[in-house]
Formats: sequence, C-alpha cells, structure tokens
Amino acid sequence: MSTKDAEEILDILSEFGINTLSEDVFHAMKRGDLIEFTQFISELPKITKNNVSRIKQLTKILRNWSGKQNQSDLWASLREIDVRPDWIELISFYLLQSGEDFLADGVQMYMILLSMEPALSIWNPILFRPFLGILAQASQIIEEGGALTSEIEKKLQLTIQVFPMVLQCFSASFVNMIGDDVYMALSEATIKLASGYRPEYEKFNSQLQNTAFNLLGLMLETKTDVILQYIVPWSLLQFATSSSTTTARLERLHDRIIQLLIKSFKKDDPYYILFIKHLILRVPDRANLKVRATMLVFELIKNSDCAKELIDFVMKVAQSNKVSSRVFSSQLLAMCVVQLTQLFPDSDLRGNVLEEMLNILKKHVIDRAPSVRATALSGLSTIISNLKDHEDKGLILENIDTNKFMIKILKARSVDEKLVVRRASLETIREIIYSRDTAPDDSLIDLIDERVRDWSVSIRVSAVKTLGDLLDSFPNIERLHRLWLDAILPLIEDPEQSVQKEAIDAIRNHLIKPVCAGSPELFTKIMHKQDYEFLGRVFLYMRLHSIDLSPLCKALTKFVVNREYDTNRPYWRMLESLTLIVKSSFNKDFFKNLWYRRDTLPPEYYGTLAHLEISSDEIHTDLITIINQLVEEGGRYLLSHEVLKLFKAQGAGDDTELMNFISICMNKINGVAEDEHGDFTNIKAFSQTVYIVGELISCLNDPKRTNDIDFTGLQLLMSEKLPNGNPIPTLIRTITVTALGKLCLARKDISNAFASAFVHQIMTDTASEVKANCLIVLCDMCVAYSAIVEPHVQSVTNAISDRSPAVRKQALNVLTRLIVEDFLKMSPLLFFRFLYSITDDNQDVAHFARICLFHVIVPKFPNLLKQYFIDTLMYFTDCEIASLIENPEIKKRFRFRGDERRLKVYKLLVTPMNEVVLFELVKDIFGRVIDRFIKCEFNLKEHSLLLSDSFNALLLMEDKLHSSTKTEANTDEGSDMEKVIEGAKNAINLMHNTMISTTMQSLKKIHQLVRENNSPLQKIVKKFYRVLCDNDKELLQDLERSEPILAAEIREEMRIEESEKVEDEEDIEKKEPEKLSLFNSPLLKKIHNTPISLLCSPAKSSTEALLVTPRKQRLVREFSTPQHGDDDFSD
Repeated sequence: MSTKDAEEILDILSEFGINTLSEDVFHAMKRGDLIEFTQFISELPKITKNNVSRIKQLTKILRNWSGKQNQSDLWASLREIDVRPDWIELISFYLLQSGEDFLADGVQMYMILLSMEPALSIWNPILFRPFLGILAQASQIIEEGGALTSEIEKKLQLTIQVFPMVLQCFSASFVNMIGDDVYMALSEATIKLASGYRPEYEKFNSQLQNTAFNLLGLMLETKTDVILQYIVPWSLLQFATSSSTTTARLERLHDRIIQLLIKSFKKDDPYYILFIKHLILRVPDRANLKVRATMLVFELIKNSDCAKELIDFVMKVAQSNKVSSRVFSSQLLAMCVVQLTQLFPDSDLRGNVLEEMLNILKKHVIDRAPSVRATALSGLSTIISNLKDHEDKGLILENIDTNKFMIKILKARSVDEKLVVRRASLETIREIIYSRDTAPDDSLIDLIDERVRDWSVSIRVSAVKTLGDLLDSFPNIERLHRLWLDAILPLIEDPEQSVQKEAIDAIRNHLIKPVCAGSPELFTKIMHKQDYEFLGRVFLYMRLHSIDLSPLCKALTKFVVNREYDTNRPYWRMLESLTLIVKSSFNKDFFKNLWYRRDTLPPEYYGTLAHLEISSDEIHTDLITIINQLVEEGGRYLLSHEVLKLFKAQGAGDDTELMNFISICMNKINGVAEDEHGDFTNIKAFSQTVYIVGELISCLNDPKRTNDIDFTGLQLLMSEKLPNGNPIPTLIRTITVTALGKLCLARKDISNAFASAFVHQIMTDTASEVKANCLIVLCDMCVAYSAIVEPHVQSVTNAISDRSPAVRKQALNVLTRLIVEDFLKMSPLLFFRFLYSITDDNQDVAHFARICLFHVIVPKFPNLLKQYFIDTLMYFTDCEIASLIENPEIKKRFRFRGDERRLKVYKLLVTPMNEVVLFELVKDIFGRVIDRFIKCEFNLKEHSLLLSDSFNALLLMEDKLHSSTKTEANTDEGSDMEKVIEGAKNAINLMHNTMISTTMQSLKKIHQLVRENNSPLQKIVKKFYRVLCDNDKELLQDLERSEPILAAEIREEMRIEESEKVEDEEDIEKKEPEKLSLFNSPLLKKIHNTPISLLCSPAKSSTEALLVTPRKQRLVREFSTPQHGDDDFSD
C-alpha cells in the first residue's frame, strides 16, 4: 500500500516538474529568498482549476497517512524512489504563491506535512504565516461583527477547515521547532478565537471556540512562560472591558476558562503560582469583571498546594496604595473565609490565617476609599450570611465582633457620606439579623429605620423593603411594628414618587390587605393618633392614583358593627379617615341608622357622620343634649371634638346655642380662677372644660359675638399661679394656651396682646409643654396675621437653645414650616440657628434639625448653603458681619465651646454640596477671606480662628472633590453609567486644575504671610499644600521652583508616610498592564497588516508583502532548524 501511494505521489510531483528542479531552488526556499525562488519556478506548469485536482489527490494521500503509527512506511517508500519531503514542501509553497483560489489547498497540505514525521526538516515560517493570517482574519471578523455575507462566510469556513489541523501538529517538539515569535502569534490568535462571539455567526462560534480551547490546553502544558502574557488578561476577561454587565454567555465562557486553567496547570508547576500572582496584580478596575476575577483566583488558589503563600500575598496586596487592589483583596479574602475549610483542612493553621484575613477586612471597613469600605462591608455580609454551617463559626464571630466592633462600625458606616457604603452597610445589617436564631437587636432595627430617611432615593427604597421583610420574618415583635409605622407612613409625603410608591406598596401589603382579610395583625392595636392622620393621607394618595379602596371600605363597615368596642375602635378611626376621602363608597343610611346605638359607639362615629354630611332634626336635638352634658360634666377631649364637628355639619347658622355653652364654661373657669380660695380638685374635668371652650369658639360662624364674654379667667390660667397663690397644673396651662390660640385665630383684635403673652412664656423658665404649645399657637398666628407675629420671630428663634429638647424640636418644627411656606424669610441669623441645632448635644434634636435643614429647607432654596457659607465661617469665629444685628447676650447662648462642633458644622455643610458648588465656594473663600488677610484687612492675631477654619473648610472640600474622582460604577448601575462617570471624572479634574491655577498666587502669598509672622497657622497652610500635592504630583514640581523649602518638607512627609503605609512594598508590583491592541505579538501585527494572498509573495511583487527579500548570500542560514536524520533523505 505504501509503495503504491509513494509512486502516486511521485507521478503527481513529476506532472508539475518538481523532480526537475535544481538544488538552488530548494536552497532559495529554505532561506526565504522569494525573488530567486520565484524566478526558478517560473517555468513550472501553472496550477489551474483543471489540474489542481491532482494536488488535492496528493493532499488526500498525506491526510490518510497522517496520524498512523506506520506512516514511516510511506516515507521509507518515498526514499526508495528518491522523493524528498521538501519536494512536497515546495508544492505547498507553489500553491500559496498561485493566488487566493489555491490558498486553502496550500495551507492544508502544509499543515498535514507538519503533523507527519519529517516536520522538522520541512519547517518554514513563511509557509506557516498564511495559516496565522487566516486565524487573525477570522478573529478580526468576529471582533468587529457585521452581517454574514458570502465573503465572510467563506473566510470563516476556511478557518474551520484549517484551524483544527494545528492540533494534530502540536507537541513539545513542534513548539521548540516553531520558535517563540511564531508561538506567541499562534497563542494570541487562538486566545482571540476562544473569546470571540457574535450572534450573527452562531454556526461558527462553537466550532472555533472548541478548537481554540483544545489548543490552549495543549499550550498551557508545554511552553507556559511565553503564553503567560496573553493568558493573564484573557483569564481576567479584559477583552470584555467595553461591557458594564456580565452576560450569561460571558459567565459560561469564564467558567470554561477556569476549568481549562485548573485542568491544564499542574499543582507543582512553578509557573502556576506566578500565574496566580500575575492575576492578582492585574485585576481589572471594572466592577463586574472584578467579581469574576475573584472567583477565578479563588478557584485557582483552592486547586494549588501553596494556598498559605498565595493568601499571604493577597494580604500584602490588600495594603497597596491602589484602590482597585484593596477592593479586590477584600472580595477575595471574604470568599476565602467563607470556604476556609477547603483551603486549609488543618484547623490550627486555619485559625491563624482566619484572624489575619478578618483583621484586613475590618481595617478596610474604615478605609479612606469609599469603594474599599463598601466592598469590605459586603465581604463581611457574605461571611455572616454563610455562617450557619461553617466549621469555624465561633472563631469567626469572636474575631468579627471583638469589643462590639460590628455595631460600632455599622453605626458609623450607615451614615457614611457615600451611597455605596451606606447601601453595603444596610445589606450587612440585614444579613446579621437573619444569621441569628433569636429576635433582632433593637440597635440593628434602629439603624435600618434611620435609613428610611436617607439622602438617597435607592437607600430609602431598600430600607422600606428591608423593614417589610423583617415584618414577614418576625411578625410578633411589637417594637418592630411600631418602628415600621413611624418610618413608613410619613413617606407618603416623600418628594420622590418611587419612594412614595414603595411606601404605598408596603402599607397595602402589610397593613391594608391583612385588615381587609381579617388576618391577625398588630398594627391596629398599637397605632397612635398621628398614625391615623398619616393613614388619611395614604388614602388620599390611593384615591388620586386610582387605587381601589372599596374592599377596605366594605371590610371596615363590616368590622365596626360586628366587633366589640375595644376591638373595633381602630377600625372606626380608619373609617373616619376614609369617609373624608371616598364618601361615595359608603351607605349613608346605614350609618345614620346606627344613631340609636351611639352610646355604644366610639367618638369616631360622630366624625364619620360629619364627613358623610349626615344631618337631621333628631340628630341636631340630640347633639344639643350631648353638648350640654359635656359642658356640665366635663367630657372627653376627643368626644367633645367629634361631637362639635358633627354639630357644625348640621348647618345651623345661629350661634346662640354655642354662645350659651361658652358662657356656661367661662363662668366655671372664671369662678375658679378669680376665687380667693379657688383650687383644682378635679384637674381632669376642669381641663376638659377649658378644652371645650376652645372647640366651641372654633365652631362659631360669627366670632365677634364673643366680645361680650369675659375671658379673664382663661388668661389667668396661662400663668404659673392663680391670684390666690395656688399653683396651676401644667396640664391646665397647656390646654389653656391652645384655647387662647383658637380665640386669637377667631378674633384678630386681641391677637397682638396675646402674642406678647405667648412669647413671654417661651422666654421664661416655665414648663416645656406650655412652651411647646405657645410655639404652635404663634406659628398658626403667623400664618393668619404675619404682621402681628413678625416682631416676635427673634424670640421664637431663640427657643432653639431652650434647655428642653422637646421645646427645641418644636421650635425647629414651626420655623421650618413657616420658612418653606414663605411666611418667614430665611435670614443669615436664622440660618446660623439651624446650624447650631444640627450639632445639638441631644442626638434626637440634632437628627431632626438635619432633616429640617437638609431635607426640607435646602430643596426649596438650593443655593442656601453656598450663599451663607462664608458668613458661617465669620459668625462662628466671632468676626463682625456688617449686615448682622444681634444682641451680644443672645449670641453667647449660640456660641460653640471648642473646635469640634464648628468643624462638624463645616463638614455637614460640605457633604451635600456638588462639585460645581464646591469649586465656586473655594474661589469665594480665597476672594472673600484669604485675600483680605493678604491685603491686611484682617489681622492674623485677631482673626486667626477665621483663617484656621477657612483652611479646615478647604481641606474638607478638597477631600470631597478628590473622592468624587475615585467613584466606581457598580454592577447594578446602567450599562452607560461607567462612561458617564468617567466623563464626570475628567470634567471634575479639569475644573479642579483650573481652580488651583487661579488660587495658587493667593495661596503662596498667605503662606509667606504666616511664615514671616511665625504664625502657628503655618501648619494648617502646609497641610492644605500637602493635600493638593497628594492629589496632583505636578503641583509639587511647580512648588519646588517657587517654594523649595516647603516642597522639601512636603516631599519628606510623603516619603515617610509612604514607607510606613505598606511594609515590603517592593514585593508588590504596581505597574499597570498595558492595554491590548488588536494584536500584540510582533509577528501577528505584521501578518494582520498584510493580505493573506501576499504572505508568500516577494517584496517586489507588492508593496504590501510581509517580507523584504534579503540580498542573495550563499552564507545566509536557512530558516529550518538542522535536520534530524538528514542522511535518510540523501542520495
């Protein structure tokens, strides 16, 4: 058989005249002299479509023998008839030079030859380049995409035909034979084909990827060092950096890469450890790719025998200056902790490593970079969520929660200025709660509750969902239900529609639906009056948004009749709110017919009738009797209010009956107040009488009719004592203020005098309840009669410093309402009072003040913080502000003692500012403060605190601007978010450089000024210089020319800090990997830029040819390596 095939091969070669060529032709081919080679073969018969079939027959014969164990028989038969392998090599060369029509035949024949015994003797890099060109062409097609035209389909089909042939050739001897340049080119082309994918080329994708993966497996088992530079970025998915999200296809591809690497690398391979370290140092910055890189590195570490060495290396990288490296190390260490037993079966070794890894994570939680803090928190969250079945659960908890670390850090991180950190802290709190078998700690629930009022919309929405999930998981915790009501119901007034919608969904799912279904629930047992007020707004929202309330109306109507008084009271309260919103959903006759049962029904029944506008002579007559009874005996507050509401709804135009009741009440009050022996034997009944007076006055159609009534007793009850010296109970005084307030709102003629009386109460050291009600009354009076209350606004504002936290909160509440409703102008002094409150010693008051200022007032006046920032610096450093008039004694009450509260105010003001405002504010500080020191308008000794605070504020602003340029997009953000963030960073950097250049002269002058005066302020000025130089290294070079001494000091400080920050820093490679171009290997770049049909053409034939033909030199070494067994083919 071999003899017959050998003779057939000889016949084919003879037909094309190969056996007639001289040795010079073969020498020219070997050394790559294409010009001479072309001249030699020009006389050979041309290859055409008619005679190429004979060459195809030659290829078929070679393919049949390729891979057979007895193929040496064929070559022995060829030697017997004097046919050398290089004759077949030459016919391959001839095919490749004969045009594109014969390219596939030439490549296939040559690749088959390379898979056979004489491969070493016929190796020629020029002949191999068309094969590489086909691979490069295919990878470019897939990378660029486009419609599947007939031409592209032909090229991809050709690749599928020839690509698998290299698998037959591949071996250790093949790798040594082709050399590093060709091997690098083959590696890069293969990697690109392994990662390429286009939906439009679906029928080609899998075939090319399968072949590429098979070849890469062989490559990793042979010459790892050469392919490493391409395998590292490929394994890290850097070819997918244009994508912001990780698709399912990309995840499957990466899983396949992981399996390939694990299968191909040997655990004891020295390149394995090196490869993993390369991966760790070159992790991409993109968040979604970083996650996949974490999975990759962990799987490789788990598969290695050097886990301890690699973990130590990761912990060293965790101390790097590079933010991205610290983020990655946090992710990886968290994953290692979760699956620690797989890495370290030895429990003793595990304990030591575990403590070190957790310490790194705890350190990263307080890192300067927000992304590091967030990632560390997410890592701890992951660890906690996987603790249930962890062998080292006790040890992990002991290390994580040392000295209550988690609670302390979560309190700080949950109010972090960065959204990504607060989001991570919220998720961590959630995982801690669910990891425990017991009910959640109150402190953790409180942290979630606080996030419902977060700056960020997404955090508020997430907190609402988390509270809802907790309700489902812990349905019997009353305090959790109370917090839920306090947090969720007020969100109906949130300015963001998405938050409103989330709150409505939560209310419907956890409150309304259980009520409609009659399911057991705690809410109706613990709801307060304010809860029902918010619920009324919820019902209004639902009606305006066409949400069906009829099921709730029907359920409540059923419950209020069929349940006992104590049980149905909450449903009556809901019903009263609903009847005000959706009257048409209720049957008026049904409720009217309940009148005969009114004594057994709660007060809300009367309010319900009033809202439904139900009236009749019978009801009117009965109401007179009820009111008379309330006046005579002193009724309950709510019952009095509801009865009088229904009485007013009856539409009686004559106030005679009400005036009679007022007279009766006032006679009682005056009798007690003016009696020499008057006292309060029944405080509750008397206070109810006072309350009824206010309610009766508010129901009058003509308040002027009260001119004939003596209200002296009511006025006396606001004092601390009666004229006879007996003390007046606080309850009575408090209700009296409310009653007098209603009288003032009804009669403007007496309001001026009473306004002064209310202000006097606020300024005295009286009961906080009285002061709080006085503030409310003054607020209502300001709305009704602005001119009357305006002279007293300063006194109301001073209540912000009252000794009672309740009074301070009430003052903030009423002032905020008046400001946002435009009844009170926000003046600089009023602004300073709010700043005093946001750092109040009482955390509850401070928190409320921040909500009022930053969440209510600032959204209405967006420029407020910038407008008054310079004045704030001057006011709190006791500098004179020309336009500000203030009583010196009052100012002392609002002075900060010590630096801490002042600096805290500046930080709170800077935090919500955007970058544009910060840039403008920096210029303002230099123009309105620092330049005035330079011009000697301010004195360094007298105004040193102002200059110090100005630089402290500048440091805060610079820190905020610097962190803005370090923002990283998250995997849950939109696909275009990273481009937006990158553009924003560039814009911020440009604006920042412009700002520095405009202020640098002033900065140099102020530095000279403090240095010449030997001022202690040199330290703060140098600190600002230092921060600028940290963020902009070019600035330090400029400073070395103008201020060499200062520059030397800063450089030395930076050097010391750098050396202390990371030990053994030299072991950690900092160099960023170069971005991959289309092709990186030198040979593949040349091949890519040369048409495949010209890869084997001489330079003279085309200016696009790959090779420049060298001059003919007989001593030039041939391309092929020395032949083995050359004697077998000699004559």
